[in-house]
Amino acid sequence: MRCSALFLLATALSARAGDPITDQFRAFLGDLKGRWAAETHSESRTVLIKEFRRFDHSEAVAWLVAEVVTKETAADVVREALRILGGYKNLAAVAEIIESYDRKLKDREQKAHFLPVLGRLTGEESQKRIEQAFKQSDARMLIGACDAAGIRKLPEFRPLVVALLKHRTMQVRVAALQALLAMRAEEALPEIFQLFCAETSNRVRYEAWCALTSLVRDTTLPYDPAAWKEWHTQRVAEVPAGQPNPWGTFPSIQGTPAQPAWFFGIPVFADRICFVIDTSGDMNNGWAVDLYAEREKKEPEQIPGFFSVKTRWLLARNHIRRCLELLPESTEVAFVFFNKEIQTYPEDRVRYLKNSSGTRDRIFRFLDDEVKRTATTDMYDAFKAAWGFLGSGNADKNFSSGCDTILFVTDGLPADGEMKHRPDRLRDEVWKATFLPRIRVHTVGLHNHAYELLKNAAKDSGGLYVHAQEAGDEAEPQDLEFWPAKKKAFEEARKAKKS
Repeated sequence: MRCSALFLLATALSARAGDPITDQFRAFLGDLKGRWAAETHSESRTVLIKEFRRFDHSEAVAWLVAEVVTKETAADVVREALRILGGYKNLAAVAEIIESYDRKLKDREQKAHFLPVLGRLTGEESQKRIEQAFKQSDARMLIGACDAAGIRKLPEFRPLVVALLKHRTMQVRVAALQALLAMRAEEALPEIFQLFCAETSNRVRYEAWCALTSLVRDTTLPYDPAAWKEWHTQRVAEVPAGQPNPWGTFPSIQGTPAQPAWFFGIPVFADRICFVIDTSGDMNNGWAVDLYAEREKKEPEQIPGFFSVKTRWLLARNHIRRCLELLPESTEVAFVFFNKEIQTYPEDRVRYLKNSSGTRDRIFRFLDDEVKRTATTDMYDAFKAAWGFLGSGNADKNFSSGCDTILFVTDGLPADGEMKHRPDRLRDEVWKATFLPRIRVHTVGLHNHAYELLKNAAKDSGGLYVHAQEAGDEAEPQDLEFWPAKKKAFEEARKAKKS
């Protein structure tokens, strides 16, 4: 009753005759409707709705939800609408957002994407909807609820998020860990530590390790839980006398913690990987390697088989080979090779391959003899193929069938397919497809590549971006935003070079 009365009052006040804001919005909307109906390109539609930022108004909310959030299929338009709605603070607009969530969003996927909008609002009504989402059985709703809780950062949400650390769905456990990290929930460290030791999924254990090392502000702590025994003993000793011990005894460690499988300097911890590799004609171009510098590097940082690297393709192939050799045999893998056309391995796209020694030999032969390298670059269809294996992806309720990590390599710009010359839209399509399944996208750019697209696609998913460069190029191998230690060393080297 309170919410309905508030909504009716707020709407009546905002829509009263002669209200200049209402009059301005209705005039704007009357002009927009014709252009919206006539415009078919998502890029232009995104530009049109950006004007809604000026109207923190209940009628603006109603139109954005009815015409964009519930009907639009282009991810860039939907994402812009969600950004705008998340910025509205007017009382009537907030009431309409909540009313829209309750009554106008019927699809669970839409509601899950909408939950972070509620996380950006204040007030009891939005908080109540987020708490209700934590009671759902649908994994997508639980993931959206975790994101909303991570944005809102209220202590009331923490026990709800912690409870999901034991959820059967890997992606929900990942979302819960990410939410606790966003909330800086240091009181949840004992539960995160228990999961770190007990988890058998490489992907989840890696997320737990990231959360632990960040919350305790010590990135030197190793990935192997057994090495944390002294740290655990210290935490137990710090519990005040007479207080219950939340840490318990040192837990048993499940499985053998995997060491990172390196890919272009990126540490890879995953259960199921899809390699998405550019095979356009330019990948046959030469690649210069500084042989002296490679000899001086530690092995994980060396270009694998650097003596044999003569082209961009051979560079990518060697990194794939080493990554597979370092991955546990339990890891499942699939491949998408893209130029103007898409070539997949396995070709039927109905299964991933266990990374056994026999499978690796077959993959290596395929890389050497059967990958077609010609024509232009269709990145959009490549990404679609990656999350299309096993019919998985954002529309699939069963997240467990898809990959959890994409390793993407290109040496150019989108030059073919539906997203030609539209990298901003491609970025948002990647976001929409990876947001709920929690697919981490690591991207590698060679030569003159789509820098902003690769950097932002990685950042949106929590992945890493690497700019691989040839001998003679200024040595800046990663997007340094993600690598603080390397950033400091790089800046010191650049300063020394200039002095």
